[in-house]
Amino acid sequence: MVRATFRHAVSGGALLVCAVSATHALVLFYFGDPKWWLNGVLSMAALGLRPFFAEHRTFTVFVTALFALVAATAISVTDLSLRYGSAAGFHLLLFGFAPLMITSGRIRPFVKWLLVVVMTGTVIALDQAGAAPGSASMQLFAGHADAAALLRATNLAALGLVMPALVNQYFQLVTQQQGKLLELALRDPLTGLFNRRHVHEMGATLLANIARGSQVHSVVLIDLDHFKTINDELGHDIGDLALKHAAKLLREQARASDIVCRWGGEEFLVLLPQTKLELALVFAERFRTRLSSTAMTPRSVWVRI
Repeated sequence: MVRATFRHAVSGGALLVCAVSATHALVLFYFGDPKWWLNGVLSMAALGLRPFFAEHRTFTVFVTALFALVAATAISVTDLSLRYGSAAGFHLLLFGFAPLMITSGRIRPFVKWLLVVVMTGTVIALDQAGAAPGSASMQLFAGHADAAALLRATNLAALGLVMPALVNQYFQLVTQQQGKLLELALRDPLTGLFNRRHVHEMGATLLANIARGSQVHSVVLIDLDHFKTINDELGHDIGDLALKHAAKLLREQARASDIVCRWGGEEFLVLLPQTKLELALVFAERFRTRLSSTAMTPRSVWVRI
């Protein structure tokens, strides 16, 4: 699950590379840089690599695409930094790789921090290097007094947006995965109903309400008769289908406020908040009647309580 989250983060990072490179292409085109189109190519390449970061892709394909994205981006940023010097701030964009380095699930912590140190050293080295006198970039600056300031502002804005965007995306993905894990911890994997753990937690709240005398609740315990016969004569696969069938009917009959769970084996338990005994008996009888008169698909097996 951590690796799936990282893949989603990389896919989002590719989208950010696409947006930043497209912005660079427009700015450089405005200033008349003849190599502006290279950033346009990088922007399209980053967008084209996104499908290769999907979960169904093999690890080899994912790593190859990731290496291509990182290498192309690093080469482009380094080239721009050497051409325009530290005043333009292109080298600062290398810090955008830091969140992806840190959140990778396959890289060991020592290697992660080693990569961060190397990246930081590269940024410092590029910061100390200036554009070669007489280069095309220096001529561009001579023709546009505000070129360096605008390029630096563009890169600072990009870095200021990229870093929080990557961190926020990863936070959102982790929050979603935590929610899924919590849901899995409270659900029975076969029927999709709540499990005993969730019922114990909710039951404690209901019992507290009963103790205070503020509410009346009911509990219905259901056991499927002759379920062992179904397993022995028709196989466990049909037995599983019978449990899913019963769970489906229970979900359809229960109210939104009711808590339906698989208690264990062929037993189900339903918590009926604010329900008197008479209504609970009606619920149980209605379910028994429907279950005993409804054929289970895909084979016509009749399950009776």
